[in-house]
Amino acid sequence: MPEKNYYELPLSAKAPRLRINEGETLIERSVLAGGIRLITQQVPASPSVVLGFWIPAGSRDEGPDHLGSTHYLEHLLFKGSATRDAREISRAFDAVGGELNAATAKESTHYYCRVLSRDLPMAVEVLTEMLARPTLAPADFELERAVILDELAMSQDDPQDVCYEKFLGQLYPTSPLGLPVGGTAQTVAATPLEAVKAHHQRWYQPQHLTVAAAGDIEHDRLAQLILAAAEKNGWELPEQTDPKIPQRTRPEPGAHSSCTVEKTVEQGQIILGTRSLPANDPQRDALSLLLTVLSGGMSSRLFQEIREKRGLAYSTYAFDSAYSDSGAFGLYAGCAPTNLAQVGQLLAAELEKLADNPVGEQELSEALGQLSGGVLLGMDDNRARMARLGRSEVNGGRLRTIEQLNRALREVTGADIAVLAGQFLGSPQVKVVVSPAVA
Repeated sequence: MPEKNYYELPLSAKAPRLRINEGETLIERSVLAGGIRLITQQVPASPSVVLGFWIPAGSRDEGPDHLGSTHYLEHLLFKGSATRDAREISRAFDAVGGELNAATAKESTHYYCRVLSRDLPMAVEVLTEMLARPTLAPADFELERAVILDELAMSQDDPQDVCYEKFLGQLYPTSPLGLPVGGTAQTVAATPLEAVKAHHQRWYQPQHLTVAAAGDIEHDRLAQLILAAAEKNGWELPEQTDPKIPQRTRPEPGAHSSCTVEKTVEQGQIILGTRSLPANDPQRDALSLLLTVLSGGMSSRLFQEIREKRGLAYSTYAFDSAYSDSGAFGLYAGCAPTNLAQVGQLLAAELEKLADNPVGEQELSEALGQLSGGVLLGMDDNRARMARLGRSEVNGGRLRTIEQLNRALREVTGADIAVLAGQFLGSPQVKVVVSPAVA
């Protein structure tokens, strides 16, 4: 039986502590009382810590009666907690030169900060109180409703955002994966505060929480700070509680679709794509190299063929989004409206070339070098390290070291990439175009 090229992160209170040496850093993982998962990367040379509190539920996990609640909570948790108002939360980090932010995705929400290691106790205390005891006041709720509606309107003014959201809607017409992360103007206007509170009560509990941290941090010390803050803020922490993750319904099979959105724009937008691979699919290493060959820089195929040789687009690239049980692969270009048909043909043709003619050794070697170097450069700061650890917990419970990742990438062949390109071409295709209205 082949050796696993990753580390399991089990959802069990009895899981043994994990210790991994990665270069001069130490990764450790344990399950604390209450089912809290803690994963850290100690970076001795760093003077700072990036701390993230992850909830493994995103917009996909909302019920039909509280669409947009996940994004609402991201805003509202900054508006005040049991002992701090919004200004006091901000001042706690501003006063030490720190940073505080949050992000909502389709399958997770996380709140993160960057502080000097000496200020870690404050950061743990404030973040825990924000998650465990937010005010969720009616006045703040109405204020943030207006802010979120402005945010959604801003997105509607961006034709690239419009194209991408329409693409996901066509790709997943019967699944929450096809809905915008922040909801729509209609759902945001209709969502009551009680629904947001119910969403918070369901998901913001210790057994759902992952704490990820990277920098000048000692695992056991952080564990003590988290447990003390959790108890102080009223979370019950029974021993031997297993962590929990959402139970999701797999999306129904897709179908071919094509649509055009008419909008007042100077530049046309086009996305061609299909459903892709789940987060832990073994073919994702081949997918990483496929994406690099297509759009990994100025020497990539899409850039050379569409921009450099023909001057048909300023921006063109391939992308992929991974979910727990599916994914979204697409080819994008922004171009003059009169060039949309030609650019669409060129996008499709590049994927067909990958399927018909396996990537040669030289190009594959260059793609591998670019991807491996990019991974290392991406891990050159504590926020990237923290994000990798947090995503490993909420995206299926597997962690790869840089060495394991590079070893897996080196095993990918041009034939593997061709097979995957063929799979994408053989799947139901979605095409979305944004163009000016026809007079």
